[in-house]
Amino acid sequence: SSVNKPKLSECTFWYLSGIIVANSSTTDLSPFTSFVSVNNTLYVADQTTKTIHVWPEKSENPTKTIYSSFNFSTGFFVTLTGDIYIDNGNRSHISKWSLDKTSTNTTMYINRGCTSLFIHVDNTLYCSIRDGHQIVKISLDSKDSTWSNVAGMGCAGSTEDMLDQPFGIYVNDNYDLYVADTGNDRIQLFHHGESKGITVAGRTLGERFALDKPSSIMLDADNNLFIVDSGNQRIVRVGANGFRCLIGCSKNI
Repeated sequence: SSVNKPKLSECTFWYLSGIIVANSSTTDLSPFTSFVSVNNTLYVADQTTKTIHVWPEKSENPTKTIYSSFNFSTGFFVTLTGDIYIDNGNRSHISKWSLDKTSTNTTMYINRGCTSLFIHVDNTLYCSIRDGHQIVKISLDSKDSTWSNVAGMGCAGSTEDMLDQPFGIYVNDNYDLYVADTGNDRIQLFHHGESKGITVAGRTLGERFALDKPSSIMLDADNNLFIVDSGNQRIVRVGANGFRCLIGCSKNI
């Protein structure tokens, strides 16, 4: 796998109060997105200072600060080799930063910004285009600069083959695509090669599964789905044992 997939017990629980790793009182940090690599290194992108801070596991302070020039970015991914890919928002391109180099280089151009990035282990880059209501992909190993459509019709809609302001994306080892379909308040699963998605979380499955503007998704080693349910200010898990609220839960959930 190209991402961190922790092995978690079904009985795992989280404390109600989180531990602050860093904030504006200890650094100049104004974070807008973060990433945890396969070796548990934390990367935090700072929109204000246009920097990326790197915290190795168990480190109290960042050991590296990368100065860049990204602008209005939310798409952010770190590969197995430590290369950082970041969307440059309204500048319509994706930049790559190698940790052993001192500058970024433009990897590819795209006519709209990528709200989220995901790089599969086969070196295929996936991009969610929120305002374009679709998910596209491109091979990083190919000289062909043509993007291929994976999901969505290019306009907003709620049918099984459409998306509305997609945000977070995740691609599993079988090339199945999970999409946080934010505008439709649901999580869609597109099996490899299929243009029609299956709702795996959302109000259409019952009130208990209702979401409000889900924005980010991840899978663990057992393929449990973790969802940042932004509108409800909580994190939930969907798996073989059903739907469970983990953090930010009210007593009636």
